[in-house]
Amino acid sequence: MNLLNARSQLRLMLGDQSESVWSDSDLNEVLNRSNIRIWRRIASEDPGATNRSVDYTYPADSSGISIVGASAGFNIGTSVATDVNAVISLEKVFYKTGGSTSFIEMPIGSLAQFNELSSGASSVYDMLGVLPHLMGGYVGFLGDSRSQLLVRPVPSTELTIRLSMNTELAEDLLSSDSSKLLTPDPTATIGENLTFHEAVIYDAGFLCTFKDESIREEFMSMREDVMSMLSMRATSIHEAY
Repeated sequence: MNLLNARSQLRLMLGDQSESVWSDSDLNEVLNRSNIRIWRRIASEDPGATNRSVDYTYPADSSGISIVGASAGFNIGTSVATDVNAVISLEKVFYKTGGSTSFIEMPIGSLAQFNELSSGASSVYDMLGVLPHLMGGYVGFLGDSRSQLLVRPVPSTELTIRLSMNTELAEDLLSSDSSKLLTPDPTATIGENLTFHEAVIYDAGFLCTFKDESIREEFMSMREDVMSMLSMRATSIHEAY
């Protein structure tokens, strides 16, 4: 579903007087807010549904790299720079050297461990908990601003880093009528999380009807009916193993 479809459905639900109250620009702003709100809920309750993989170049002798911004990394399978607005959670880190064809998983350390490491109170190998050569000897850390990846020990050769992570959506991501809902790439042919597109519209209706408590409650109820599928899906995944 794109922004035009979502705005049309929202107007239909708001009633015949909606055009005299809300302009297209007003509804676009509300739908952008709801797009972010629903995305965050999905990322929190079912991280696998919003997970994305992005590749980065980690230069030799670098103390850290930025993982946010329009030109920081590249979506897997494309040559177009991705816009990583902000990191919600870092799920897995992989790396390979220039002469390697396969990725090796890198353990993820906590910020507390990084601070301990920086103070000299511990070593990288203490943190690995395994023989160093089995994991390549590197540990990845998400910086305190959640915008940097720090690798220790500092690599002496250039690495290709692949991050599996959940990221925030930009506030103005739905910028044209053709922009798709609930996807980091609104120009994609097919948007992600199609099941929850209606939840974005219901949440936008909830935000628009703050002066009418009964209608507001109805929008909230419809939104929660759709979002309840998150817990059902998570349960079915866990039961499968």
